Amino acid sequence: TAGGTAGNREWKEYGKLYRQDILLLLVILTVFIALAVYRIAAGGEYSGDEFFSLKDTMGYAYTGKTMEWDFHTNGITDVDVGLPFDFRLLAWWMRLVGTNIVLLRGLSAVYGALAVISFYYVVRRLTGSTEWTALAAILLATNAIMLNLSSIVRGYTLLLLLNIWIFYFIYRALQGRGGGEPKSRMGTVLRRWLDFDYRYAVPALV
Repeated sequence: TAGGTAGNREWKEYGKLYRQDILLLLVILTVFIALAVYRIAAGGEYSGDEFFSLKDTMGYAYTGKTMEWDFHTNGITDVDVGLPFDFRLLAWWMRLVGTNIVLLRGLSAVYGALAVISFYYVVRRLTGSTEWTALAAILLATNAIMLNLSSIVRGYTLLLLLNIWIFYFIYRALQGRGGGEPKSRMGTVLRRWLDFDYRYAVPALV
């Protein structure tokens, strides 16, 4: 039938766009990974900023205690660093790969790659344009600051990844789910409150 033919044509168009997005994302991701690996390999020794991450996580990685590590004595101190979640992730990663400088820095590149993927998805959902999404994603993937943060032992790219999803969840929460305009001021107030989509607000707050 005509309706069935139109529906099949529409699904084919969606499939074409979907494949195009996947292909573009893979190309952008490949470019980012290549640049990040190059920066990591050419990064040299640990920088001063990275030592803050190492001294706060090595104690937990080696002893299971959230105590600061002393590089002079090669052991833990009596200073409890508390160890936030991103440092715990680094400590668990350190248990897997050891203190190899390339592999430790690779965790930031993994966060960066996930941030690029997430950024592509969010921009695609917001703009509906494959071209603008690809342009925005390639600008992020080749940004010098992004590449620098993806090649050091710090949690900045994890913070970027979380902020992308926080923004998206807040945006979706504010979109609401209802339709039609209220006919009174009280109705407007209730509409603004009740139409808030808590499915996305809760993850954003978490």
